Amino acid sequence: MASCKYCGEETVLNASRLPDHLQRCKNFPTGLKE
Repeated sequence: MASCKYCGEETVLNASRLPDHLQRCKNFPTGLKE
C-alpha cells in the first residue's frame, strides 16, 4: 500500500490502479471531476 500524493488516501499505486484512483481523487488537479 502507498498513499496518494494528492489526497493522502491509502491506495494500491500500481500501473493499473493508479489511473483509476486519480480519476476519482478529489484533490487531483484536473477538470475531470463530476
